[in-house]
Amino acid sequence: MMALNINDEIERLGDSSIGFETRIQNIEKVIGITETE
Repeated sequence: MMALNINDEIERLGDSSIGFETRIQNIEKVIGITETE
């Protein structure tokens, strides 16, 4: 049951704008390493 709840949370994050924003921020961190100076 716990595993099902975790899977639901992952799916919800993947479908939500919050999950999308987080993924974009992670990409920006990787790309932005050269821009932060």
